[in-house]
Amino acid sequence: MPRIFIEGGTPLMGTVSVSGAKNSASKLIYASMFSNEDVVLNNVPRIKTIMDDIDVIQSIGGRAEWIDTNSLSLNGSQINTYEVPVEIGSKYRTSSLLAGPLLFRFGKAFIPKYKSPDDKVRPINRFIDTWNSLGFQVQEDEDYLKLFNDGSAKGSTINFKVTSHTATDNAILSSVFIPGETIISRASDEPEVEDLINFLNGLGGFVEKPESGKIKITGTNIFKETSYDVCSDKSEIATFAALAVLTKGNISIKNVKRDLVLQFINFFVQTKLNEELHKLYTIFFRIEQKLCIFIHIN
Repeated sequence: MPRIFIEGGTPLMGTVSVSGAKNSASKLIYASMFSNEDVVLNNVPRIKTIMDDIDVIQSIGGRAEWIDTNSLSLNGSQINTYEVPVEIGSKYRTSSLLAGPLLFRFGKAFIPKYKSPDDKVRPINRFIDTWNSLGFQVQEDEDYLKLFNDGSAKGSTINFKVTSHTATDNAILSSVFIPGETIISRASDEPEVEDLINFLNGLGGFVEKPESGKIKITGTNIFKETSYDVCSDKSEIATFAALAVLTKGNISIKNVKRDLVLQFINFFVQTKLNEELHKLYTIFFRIEQKLCIFIHIN
């Protein structure tokens, strides 16, 4: 098993730029397939997970090209099938997020059932419930979930019993193109969901968040070109910040949006840990070219 050895005792100092969030970049790649025009995603982490998502969209004719180290150009105009190859799509749970773009383009979508490395099919009941609520016909066999839209699909109310990040993503992507208004209740409030909402609105969608846990979508069938910066990875931000505090360092973390780190900051404010450390560190924001978070240890 690979190991990493860390020798401590040295304060963490300097400036670091955090990577884009893979959980956000992944869904934005699939959402880009609504458009027949060029969509540019910046701050995309160049990691295996993202390469896998690119393989999935390329398997159906979607275009994805790296135009810079962390910038990706995407275009769905050459998608030529509604059937995601089972040998590719079954490897990745995220491939189910193609259901929306394929239903939009063809009125049908054949999505391989995800099989984990232990070859077990994982249930996606909340996805199926969402598709049924919106009026899609759902059939399945051993390998595929087969979705059909005979024209009767329309906006609906989707009530999740339990909040789910990925189920919220699917509900948004499955309703952004159908007529009428869709309301998602008990929707996830994760920053990556906010990223999807903002991206789709830039693409031409009409997605609102009137209150916490609630999302309203008004369907459209026109999607355009756009350029968008993927939000930063909040786990990476918290890791660097925590290391600065623990090593009594002094660091600047670039490309941070305030909403991404409020929960992390509140942890220090609201817990007894803050009573021990509040005299030692200061967390504050400053706007230069982009919003930064600074962790300063006295």
